[in-house]
Amino acid sequence: MNIKKSILAAALAAGLFGAAHADLTVGVVLPLTGPASGLGIPVKNQIALWPKTIAGENLKVVVLDDATDPTTGVKDTQRLVTEDKVDVIIGSAATPVAIPMADVAAESGTVQLAASPAGLPPGKDKWTFRLPQSNDVMAYAVVQHMKSQKVKTIGFLGYTDAYGESWLRDFTAKAEPAGIKVVAAERFARTDTSVTAQALKLATANPDAMLIVASGSGAAMPHKAIVERGYKGRIYQTHAAASRDLMRSSSCPQPESAISSVRLPHGSRRMRRASSKPSMRGSPRSRIPTCGSVCSAAVSADSPSNATSTSHLK
Repeated sequence: MNIKKSILAAALAAGLFGAAHADLTVGVVLPLTGPASGLGIPVKNQIALWPKTIAGENLKVVVLDDATDPTTGVKDTQRLVTEDKVDVIIGSAATPVAIPMADVAAESGTVQLAASPAGLPPGKDKWTFRLPQSNDVMAYAVVQHMKSQKVKTIGFLGYTDAYGESWLRDFTAKAEPAGIKVVAAERFARTDTSVTAQALKLATANPDAMLIVASGSGAAMPHKAIVERGYKGRIYQTHAAASRDLMRSSSCPQPESAISSVRLPHGSRRMRRASSKPSMRGSPRSRIPTCGSVCSAAVSADSPSNATSTSHLK
């Protein structure tokens, strides 16, 4: 089920029960600017395709920009609750913003549909529901694929915020029982323009594989930095990296440092492998337009040698 159908179904179930025979007002908080805009803008574009009515009720949508900033996200949420009197809140697509938004949703008794894998402690999540898969679910697919490839050591390079730390925690919890050890861990801020020092340390450690935890186009910079430091091993990314922005920024203008093979979790039991190298596999509609064609193969985490399909990243 794509995010548009997920949001509409959840909004209908959560909002109309409390707003019978009245207009349904949905408040949306997204990172339309800032480092996570590559995640927020596609969601906004999908919202523009929503119908004008749901179950015979008029649908009003108020979209605000959180600028990838938690403080702004909280202020936007407070405005939606107090001024716009929304029935449902959707957002944010940035995990560090969605988490503090949950406090406002809980205090006001308003349903929040987080468009990011925001993890909340028990007791804090009564009014918040995640639309994407949680990080621990996706980490399972990554670990299973690593096991199948006999990976034993990992280098971690991720955001300093809640998304990065959550992934490191959940991945480690799945990896250690599988005999996979994180031997080096480096972090960077979403606003950083270089990770040369971190990439050099990781490349020097020379683990069997690397795990990069970043989103959209922001995931390309650390990936290329590791390759440019001479690392030749496998590189894994997370589901937040699966975007056209990643592919657009991966191969131009330096093909020698391009993202030639990136592995991404696709559901709890599948992995996808995307390549920025030219390929003739798949139909023209299955390719993402970049400097070269892009092809990805959906591979079962339990049977990594069995390619089941070719399609563009979703």
